[in-house]
Amino acid sequence: CEILECSPGSLRTTVSRLRASLGADHVHTTPPGYALVATTDVAEFEQLLAEGRRAPPSTAVEPLERAIALWRGAAVEEFRHEPWALPAVARLDELRATAIELRAEAMVEEGQAEEAIADLTSHIARHPLRERPVALLMQALSAGGRSTER
Repeated sequence: CEILECSPGSLRTTVSRLRASLGADHVHTTPPGYALVATTDVAEFEQLLAEGRRAPPSTAVEPLERAIALWRGAAVEEFRHEPWALPAVARLDELRATAIELRAEAMVEEGQAEEAIADLTSHIARHPLRERPVALLMQALSAGGRSTER
């Protein structure tokens, strides 16, 4: 059925199918109709990043890895050069870099220096002007017994 030309019976059938497909907790009945409740990948990323920030290093790696795994390419890739999207793109790019750096820091503190070195090396290649990952790389190299590579 089309949105504007839908009979009440057709609408109920469509909503029923939508609830079966998405789950009943994602489609709510609210006067005067229905509301679709969905979590965006950005909201999920921000929640996992906050969780990783609050957690001690021993448990911070897992939520940060989950947050980073949500990324599939650049933030708002199809609109990233549009003037209206620039602030959101800058904010999301910064949060992504922060998540990678926080994960590397937690990995070094948890004795996973070699994994952190690999992540930081590629991160620095993408962001050569960021100072924090360079400092973290030096810490990881030292922790991994590779202090002469600084």
